[in-house]
Amino acid sequence: MRSYQATHDLTAVSANLRETAINTEQTLDTTMLCALGDIIQLDRRRESNSNEATGYEEPDTLYDLGTLASGTFNFEKAQPQHIAFLCAYALGATTTGAAGTGYQHTITPIAGDLDEDRSVPSFTAAQRLGNNVLRRRFASIFVDSLTATFAKDSWVKITGNLKGSGKYTNNVTTEDITAEFDATTLTLAANAVQGSDAATRLANVQRIRALVPNSGEYQDVAYSAVSGATPAIITITPPATAVAIAGLSKAAACVVTWTAHGLISGDKATIAGITQAEWLALNAEHTITLIGDDSFSIPVDTSGYVLVYDAGTDPGTIIESTDATYEVLYIPTESGWMTFPSRINETPLRVSEMTLTVGGKWNGTTFLGGRDLQAELKSINWTFNNSLKVEFVPGAGGTYASRGIREGRSQKLKLNREFREYIMQQHMDDNDTLGLYILVEGAIYDSPHKYQAEFIFPKVGVLAAPVSVDGKRLAEAGDLQVLEDSTYGSVIVKVKNLQITYAA
Repeated sequence: MRSYQATHDLTAVSANLRETAINTEQTLDTTMLCALGDIIQLDRRRESNSNEATGYEEPDTLYDLGTLASGTFNFEKAQPQHIAFLCAYALGATTTGAAGTGYQHTITPIAGDLDEDRSVPSFTAAQRLGNNVLRRRFASIFVDSLTATFAKDSWVKITGNLKGSGKYTNNVTTEDITAEFDATTLTLAANAVQGSDAATRLANVQRIRALVPNSGEYQDVAYSAVSGATPAIITITPPATAVAIAGLSKAAACVVTWTAHGLISGDKATIAGITQAEWLALNAEHTITLIGDDSFSIPVDTSGYVLVYDAGTDPGTIIESTDATYEVLYIPTESGWMTFPSRINETPLRVSEMTLTVGGKWNGTTFLGGRDLQAELKSINWTFNNSLKVEFVPGAGGTYASRGIREGRSQKLKLNREFREYIMQQHMDDNDTLGLYILVEGAIYDSPHKYQAEFIFPKVGVLAAPVSVDGKRLAEAGDLQVLEDSTYGSVIVKVKNLQITYAA
């Protein structure tokens, strides 16, 4: 049974390997534990002809300008892998070395652009919505910005805002089948339907509708079974309805009486169930010639029949059997990217296991000096923004963008704490800079190595630190500007876990 419960959603990404070029899908390697509601959206660009002289008061046409993608990944209980993944794709440069039986990933802002079309690496993502309403793969997703939040008595949280080129692939497909309007089965052209049992296959056909001959409207078609064959055979209830024959004439071209039949010359009708001996030859399919709204002729000569057709006692029926187009919406047998990789489980990081050091100095290996903020700390947030523009460029073609370029990085820190002393205010008075260091540790994976994440800011300036009242105690909210140090850059993120690489 198909389920549309959001808890069944899954998100998979190419965490380890970046795409080799824009709009070139990479292999999915990790299923991520994203927050409920983290659904990547297609931003379909449409434009009407409202500013053109159409002869009407209102627009009558929509133009398709292609598609972009956007979304958010929220890791409410951040694991080291989540931090490494988002930071590697947001910052852009990653080196990895051994750390016991695991690895340490050192992530820094990329110098310049990755290539002509990308400032930072792009990854491939896929999502399963419900079970199994839709699976969709997205090429070239970028991390435009991220926010890491460390609040007291909470989990470390990290959020990435995503932008994508808009190139996508669905596991749901539509297929047009030509069959008679009174058909009881439809055979797909080549595909089987996903599912190892009859109920699953039936659920994976999402809609069948028929284009009604002549009148031109779509009519939903009921279906009851889907075979496991390749191609699949679908059992349907015919959209055409058989009616009792009202009358058959004795004529060189037999005239059929059928009230409001709706047929035109060249359509087909099938007669069945006639038992009168002379009239048995009419039990067949016939091409009709229109006479009127309630009658038409068929190419059968009944002029020499002895007995007239007795519509009152003969159980003959007639049904339209003109060829119609059936549109089938279904999930074919899944393969390749549609099979999601396993989820990796690591220890979530708690702020209670965090060390925040302010005022020290990074020497390239160790953070020296400074003062640890503990009980007075309420929260610290780090925001990183690429200001990325995903663009359609001349000559690229396609219905999706083909360029993702950074306009300029920016970073900020926001430090909320109890106002116990004048230290931050003095930094503002002096207009000086300081270093800032965050370490969050989890479980040991190979003693003494732990699952952990370090955030090193070699050079930070205080923009503002207004004093306020929180409850009945004084509080201070420091807005800190992350600056670029001439030797060590603006930020260094170091993550330890058991994964071999990120965005390589």
